[in-house]
Amino acid sequence: MRWTKRVDVSDCWQWTGYIDNEGYGKNRRPGGNMEPAHRTVYRDLVGFDETLVLDHLCFNRACVNPDHIEPVTVEENITRQRVIGPSKQTHCKHGHRFTKETLYVNPNNGDRRCRPCAARRQRSYRQQQGVRH
Repeated sequence: MRWTKRVDVSDCWQWTGYIDNEGYGKNRRPGGNMEPAHRTVYRDLVGFDETLVLDHLCFNRACVNPDHIEPVTVEENITRQRVIGPSKQTHCKHGHRFTKETLYVNPNNGDRRCRPCAARRQRSYRQQQGVRH
């Protein structure tokens, strides 16, 4: 299984390969097609009905730990997203674990932001603008 070198095994098995804009790990299948890494790992280790979607119970989209994933219908997955929502997310879409130090919650509207990602965006912006600090 080629994907094993792209997994950091801890509580969440964090995908260390390519992460898309939505925060999902992506794996290149034989033939060159990309697919969500959690599907590849779950299929290889557990197997499942391919008509179902895989729901991250840990809310970490880059997690590929089969114990944190459950096959459900599309309808169930959408319902869970609406009911549980982002307040239960344990990681940002780039895999940073939310802690007191890494999570900012806007007191005005409850929006949640990852501090390491915000710092990275700020550095990138300053570099693009030619601003030194």
